[in-house]
Amino acid sequence: IADIDENSSYITSIIEFPIGQIQRRLLCKRYYPTNNPKEKCVIVTRSIDQDEENPINPELPLLNEVSWCVFEHTPGGMMYRQFSKQSLLAKSSLSQQWSVVLEDYVRVLQDASHAYMHSQCPESKSLHPDTIPVEAL
Repeated sequence: IADIDENSSYITSIIEFPIGQIQRRLLCKRYYPTNNPKEKCVIVTRSIDQDEENPINPELPLLNEVSWCVFEHTPGGMMYRQFSKQSLLAKSSLSQQWSVVLEDYVRVLQDASHAYMHSQCPESKSLHPDTIPVEAL
């Protein structure tokens, strides 16, 4: 992780899965739309598919992703909203197993976001029961 400034980071990584590896280059930016940072926080991310300093390995699939999430304190606790879209870019075709792997990966990310929300707002008793899982594309 390279910190660009106190609200921006650039993440480069190789993610290991049972069926293989994928690479990830992700720019993350945190915003506070109000004067009170504890009131609302927005995080946006976007993949970087060309990097001169840390070149992409053409032999590994690249995780192409875009997402945003909002943490907002409310009178009853905290509201969490998220959008996420992922796909794999590869020079050759990938097996259908990768679709399942990405769906599981997205669920892990959602669980981590929910855990963070509860750590920041422990008085929240539960998540909204109608949470719709994000599907990997």
